[in-house]
Amino acid sequence: MNSGTLPPDTAALLEAVENFLQTDLLPEMRGHSKFRTHVAISLLKIVTREIKNGNVDLEIEPKIMTQKLRNGKISWSDPEVFQTVKTMNVHALEIDNLQWIRKLP
Repeated sequence: MNSGTLPPDTAALLEAVENFLQTDLLPEMRGHSKFRTHVAISLLKIVTREIKNGNVDLEIEPKIMTQKLRNGKISWSDPEVFQTVKTMNVHALEIDNLQWIRKLP
């Protein structure tokens, strides 16, 4: 019994659960349960963004960069270090708090 459509991907399934919690369940909740549902919705949004964004290409692998910085083999003024730190932070903001990344120029 194949309808010819592909099954939804993981992000779509998480968004469906988020939508259910937000529109059907949350309006009926009160007190601490309502707060915990808000937390669950936020976590679902973070996980969904993590899945959609996938891995990030970095100029320098972070652990190697940290060792080289500590040993003085590279400098904070190195363009590759700057780009790696910037990319890591932007990626973290995209996942954790998308509203901050939208405010960047």
